[in-house]
Amino acid sequence: MSNNTIVFNDTEIVYEWKPYTDSVVGGTSTASIYQKEDHISFQGVITAISHASWASLRSNLVPKDLSSYSGVELTLRTDGRPYAFEIEYNLAWQDAKASFIMQPVANEWITFKIPFSNFHTVQLNKIISDKAAIESFSNVKRFNFHVAKKIVGDFRLDIKSVSFY
Repeated sequence: MSNNTIVFNDTEIVYEWKPYTDSVVGGTSTASIYQKEDHISFQGVITAISHASWASLRSNLVPKDLSSYSGVELTLRTDGRPYAFEIEYNLAWQDAKASFIMQPVANEWITFKIPFSNFHTVQLNKIISDKAAIESFSNVKRFNFHVAKKIVGDFRLDIKSVSFY
């Protein structure tokens, strides 16, 4: 495994991923993570639409300097819902972060190549700047995948790899 790639197989584990939902603020959405042979599957249910309905998959704290890279490649398979990939550069989950929302095709493996210049700065699911500050990528704390739209029902996001280019 190269230093610029995060793989999601059952043998090379550097990052630990944990699901989080609106249950931490009184919601009833659920989420689980399943390790497959060559990917992980993030699945659950968004149970209600409110200002606090959400589900995300968050990595453990692994500081990383991405300033020498110009973007990220994500290999994913989804249920067709939009998902966000987030790069946290602050320690608290509710602080600003860089985010990009993907509109995938359902049930097909696809690789998204996303320049960092296409990321927005978001805080609590709201865009606060159309462009993420380039210096944000030099002090990365962790990564998130986030169910991007509040749509009631089941969701599934399969993740094979995250690479920086």
